[in-house]
Amino acid sequence: MQQYMKQNMEQLLVLMIFQHNFLKLLNERALEILMELCVDLFETGIWPEDFTKSVMIPIPKKAKAVDCVDYITICLISHASNNFA
Repeated sequence: MQQYMKQNMEQLLVLMIFQHNFLKLLNERALEILMELCVDLFETGIWPEDFTKSVMIPIPKKAKAVDCVDYITICLISHASNNFA
């Protein structure tokens, strides 16, 4: 269990570093637009439709998988909604 938690923390750290570096690349106008979007989302509580869509893909762990426990699932979400989640 500790190894699993360590992997999750490492993945989270990589994601946070990526997001930080991405924001550093934006110019002043792009940051203003991003902030306006954040404020609009907060004030209205309405999320763009693309932000709310995700796709869940079951992947069999073994051949001839039948039960749910025989699958792992990955979830594909938009990059934008991942940043706000």
